[in-house]
Amino acid sequence: MDFRLPSGIDHLPRHKERLVAACRMGLTEHDVVGMAIAGSFVGGAPDSYSDLDLRVVLANGSFGRVFPRREELARACGPLIAAFTGDHVGEPHLLITLYEDLMHVDFLFTELAEAGDKNEGRQVLVLWQRRNDVTEALSKSYVADPVAELTYMEARIWTWAWYIQCKTLRGELWEAVSALNLVRDVVLFRLLALSHEQRYRGARFAEQLVGEHAASIERTYGTFDKEFLIDAMRTTVRVYRELADPLLSRYGVEPASKARATVSLALEEGLSLSIQP
Repeated sequence: MDFRLPSGIDHLPRHKERLVAACRMGLTEHDVVGMAIAGSFVGGAPDSYSDLDLRVVLANGSFGRVFPRREELARACGPLIAAFTGDHVGEPHLLITLYEDLMHVDFLFTELAEAGDKNEGRQVLVLWQRRNDVTEALSKSYVADPVAELTYMEARIWTWAWYIQCKTLRGELWEAVSALNLVRDVVLFRLLALSHEQRYRGARFAEQLVGEHAASIERTYGTFDKEFLIDAMRTTVRVYRELADPLLSRYGVEPASKARATVSLALEEGLSLSIQP
């Protein structure tokens, strides 16, 4: 069976060698019914630093047979030096690998019935398939649930903001900086994606989304100075409201009014805030 390679890959011989090896590996596995590639080779401008973002589509009912052999399958594609699952990014079915030539390849294993949901609407190029329904399964559109996401963020942002202020006032500045980074990544960048009706991808491609908020978001990167951290948290909350409030109104999500008022007042007081016994 022949396989199809993305255009432009001939100019990247390391990528081509690894992708061809991956396709050949999949073709030897009876339970693999097709493979596809996502990422910059499909919807962007790949370069020598690009990784290979692969979809390994399995016959229904075969995941339990194939996934335990994931590293064996990855080793069949070249000299492997590291491999681990993507639990840390919420992708337990993802195998993240690094090869001796510093080629980074991600293998997302999914049964055919779940391929659309696992792919989350990403644009893909089907490299090969034993049956035409692989293309159909991977073409499923991604539908975000803005109400659930906005409810999640509004219920947490004000407590998180107070937590960061507490750590700053106490002098636990490493923790304050770390928490600021978390809020920016899981709240502000998520709101930017929702505002543009795009799939949330953390800070990936955020340069294309920040727009008029770029300067403000830069101010949310904390340094080890208490006044600077308070200002970064105030800026985070301001940008949050600029992005979230129109969406809360549009989707009928009730703001956490009491938490907003209480925490906003505390942030206004900044370093002068004192909690009495």
